[in-house]
Amino acid sequence: MDRVEYIRHFFQGERKVSLGTDIFWPKPDLGEFYQDVFTFSSMEDGEYTVYTVGKHVCPKGNDLTVSMQRWMVFFIVSGSIWCGAQQLEVGDFVVVPTSCPQGFMTKSEHVKFYWFTTNDAGHIGAMLRRGYLEKELILGHIESMQPLVEIFEEMIYKFPTQCDARTYAAGNISRMISFITSVSAQKQKISDQLLRRCLSLIDGTHGAVTVDILAKKCFVSRRYLYTLFKEYKNISPVKYILNVRMMYADRLLTNTDYSISKIAEFVGYANYSHFTRAYTKYFSMSPTQRRKQTRKTTYMDEALEETNTHTLEG
Repeated sequence: MDRVEYIRHFFQGERKVSLGTDIFWPKPDLGEFYQDVFTFSSMEDGEYTVYTVGKHVCPKGNDLTVSMQRWMVFFIVSGSIWCGAQQLEVGDFVVVPTSCPQGFMTKSEHVKFYWFTTNDAGHIGAMLRRGYLEKELILGHIESMQPLVEIFEEMIYKFPTQCDARTYAAGNISRMISFITSVSAQKQKISDQLLRRCLSLIDGTHGAVTVDILAKKCFVSRRYLYTLFKEYKNISPVKYILNVRMMYADRLLTNTDYSISKIAEFVGYANYSHFTRAYTKYFSMSPTQRRKQTRKTTYMDEALEETNTHTLEG
């Protein structure tokens, strides 16, 4: 059984669904924020296939949460948008695999972008054969956008009334994939940039950050952060954050006169006892013992220096 649906959803407004393109008329007023979506689903030979194409016109500062169930390709037509640590500009596109959930954030301007997604094994296979590894976010850029925009517009707004829907949908998705992969001269691993942003946030706060905060600031899931750190650092983000926290705390203990409770606060512990337990477990001695040890060593060094000075003067 085949089913074609057309969806118009105004930002923070009503979501309307229709079986015809009439739902897209009249055109939204200039400055209105909305999404228009065409979706085709088919059950054939026991396999459920879905093709979806969308157009988004988003307000500035809007946080978009994408629920990843299939491959998705996003293409920016106007404005700019953040994808994780990467800022996408006009002409940029990003390929988001199923295994890599992603959030998007508009900047200080309005943004318009198109996207398409499918669970069609043939189309996913075509992307894989062209080098889009399943575990990576891939960024590309298209200088001449108009041909691709026309394909999107045709797909959403000019769906034929007398045509094999599956053939039409599959054909247009294939055209978009071919166009994108043939004109993209470069591919860039967003995961590389994302890791650098994560490390910068952790090191910049001396570890006073949680995995949840890190995921929110980088617009990715906790699961993806664990996968990223395991691949690049062979360590969990929690362990990496703890290492940075403890080394900074130890430096403060041995080189400053800050109170232990203040040092705990500096490295992100609101509770003094939690910090003490964490530090003791990490260094096999308590913060108090570490400070006494440091001061004893410093006293002995100073005494030895004073003795040597007297010896030389004598």
